[in-house]
Amino acid sequence: MERLKQMIPNVERILVIGWRGAEKHFLSLLKDGLTKPVRILSVCGNSNDAADTNRRIREAGIQGTFFEATGGFSDLVANDENLQFIVG
Repeated sequence: MERLKQMIPNVERILVIGWRGAEKHFLSLLKDGLTKPVRILSVCGNSNDAADTNRRIREAGIQGTFFEATGGFSDLVANDENLQFIVG
């Protein structure tokens, strides 16, 4: 846990795969540890679920630019635009 807390300030991008963004303890760790806005791409099966996940992350006080994938994980890796997010 201590190592995770040490590394969070270095995070620039977050790729969310199939996570609802409901674990308040982890969201609190991110909020307290991130030192600048991050880019967040949520992949949660469809764009509505991804938007809900991003909303929960935003409501937790995490600053960033939020993106929603339109499909699931297979669509993510098949789409060059999404891969640009991952590899930078």
